[in-house]
Amino acid sequence: MNRPRLTGTALPIICSRLVLLCLNLNFFGKVCSQLLSRVVTHSGSIKKVLVHEISRIARRSSITHSFVEQLEEAGVSLYWKAQNIETLLPNGKRNPAAAIMMAILAEIARNEVEFLRERILSGLEEAKRKGVKLGRRAGTKIPPQDLIKKHSDVVRLLRNGHSLRHTAKISGHALSTVQRIKVTWSKAGGSQFFPVTQ
Repeated sequence: MNRPRLTGTALPIICSRLVLLCLNLNFFGKVCSQLLSRVVTHSGSIKKVLVHEISRIARRSSITHSFVEQLEEAGVSLYWKAQNIETLLPNGKRNPAAAIMMAILAEIARNEVEFLRERILSGLEEAKRKGVKLGRRAGTKIPPQDLIKKHSDVVRLLRNGHSLRHTAKISGHALSTVQRIKVTWSKAGGSQFFPVTQ
């Protein structure tokens, strides 16, 4: 396994998880701006940012190029493991091969997203054409009063000031269920409309 060579002692490295996490949570701009501000704040101490592949940064080539340019201006090299290449040469100059490769790979990632979107939409259209009903099945939605009565233990815990996660853990329900119950309970006016017996 090829690893990036690091020179100097104990150089801080920012791992790809930070960039990957922001993609999954749709906070790319916020997290990347935090990453860039950290790079600027610790100027000179951060030398490399590691990602598994270039598509983990962004699916749009313009965002990828902008991010990499800002890193290069700060003297930070972006290393992506899948191709074993980085954006700055050991002498600190821009790596032209990396720039060309990045442009191609970023465009491939963008095409993958567009292709996936087209396949999903065509699949939905085909299902509609065949008469398949999309979405929640009829009769599976519980009225607010019944939902609150059914999950009175969750409402009681929330009313007593427990956090969503703690309530989910104690009651054995999924966090999303607890969130839905809290929203329903709050919209219904809290305990004044649907009192929960202790």
